[in-house]
Amino acid sequence: MPKALSPEELAQKQERFPKWQWAVGILATIALLGSLGLAFRGWGLKVESRGVKIVQVFVLVFWTLAPPIWFWFEYVILFRRAFPHANENSLNALKTQQDLSSKIWIATASALLILYFWKDIGGGK
Repeated sequence: MPKALSPEELAQKQERFPKWQWAVGILATIALLGSLGLAFRGWGLKVESRGVKIVQVFVLVFWTLAPPIWFWFEYVILFRRAFPHANENSLNALKTQQDLSSKIWIATASALLILYFWKDIGGGK
């Protein structure tokens, strides 16, 4: 059971919460741009060619696992500690944000799968 936070500590966590969200959003945008750039380096190659394709496998695994882990961390660690007595409106706002973000995440992972492995899934010669 975590110790009770003083009002000052709680206010500090509440102030940092949106900063965490912005920082992760900027980092994710940069990672996405890098991931898209990696798609052009490996375009037209099959997995058997190794090299950049192996890197693409790891990038795709990252995009498959990292966002759900972040959503869990954001809610369980950051949000619940910063807002231990959150009202229904605050909780619904976070849920809506995570729902929209999860749709962007699945679209990103799907697009990267196609961009990285189009030749391997039957789209190329």
